[in-house]
Formats: sequence, structure tokens, C-alpha cells
Amino acid sequence: MTYGTRFVLAASLVAAAVCAATGVYYLVAPELSKPPPVGIWLGTLALLGASALVAGGFVQQRAAGLVRVIVLAAVAVVAAAYVAANALAFVAAGGGLSGVPRPLHAAGLAAGWGLFLVALAEGSLAAIHERRAD
Repeated sequence: MTYGTRFVLAASLVAAAVCAATGVYYLVAPELSKPPPVGIWLGTLALLGASALVAGGFVQQRAAGLVRVIVLAAVAVVAAAYVAANALAFVAAGGGLSGVPRPLHAAGLAAGWGLFLVALAEGSLAAIHERRAD
């Protein structure tokens, strides 16, 4: 296991932890439980995203060659989607949605951005290594 593999795994676990914490907050937030139950939808979506981040981190750790390059590209895409979701949360908060946990979304922006950069860099290095192996 290389350092890059560990960095991607660590970054994905950090992003997943923040994503899961945000999801739990949305599930229990009383101001978001009124009809329509926005909190349940957002919480479920966040927990689904957290599981995708964890799965991507562990799968890239076990994958090799071109498969690892593809998995790292998928991890980068999921991280970019996570960054976009956190940015949209700030837009929703500015639009009047009450109960948006701004500190959790700021942490999500940072964690998702970090994971995106790490996955992109490691995927690029893995692709270069794979190309040289041929």
C-alpha cells in the first residue's frame, strides 16, 4: 500500500464522517421535520453520500492498475458532487431555508475539496504509472 492510497482512504473517511454528521443533523433537526419533511430527504441523501465516500476509499485501496484509475476518477466525481451539495446548502440558507448547519457545510466544503484534490492527484499518478507499465 502506497502513501497515496492511504491519503485517499484517510481523506474519504474524513469527508464521509462530516457527511454522516450532516446527515444525522438533518434527520433530527426539528425545524426541518415539518411538512414537507425536508430533513428526512436531506439526511437520507447525506448518509447515502457518506457510504459512497467510504466505499470509494476502501475500493481504491484494493484495486490495481487501470481499475484503480477508474475508481479514483469515480471518487473524484463523488467528491466534486459533495462539494457542490455543500455549496448549494449555502444557497438554500441564503434563500430562507432555516436550520441549515453552516459550520458542518463549511467543513464539508473543505473535506470534499481536499478529497477531490487527493483523488485527482493520486489518479493522475496511477494513470502515469499504468501507462509506463505498458
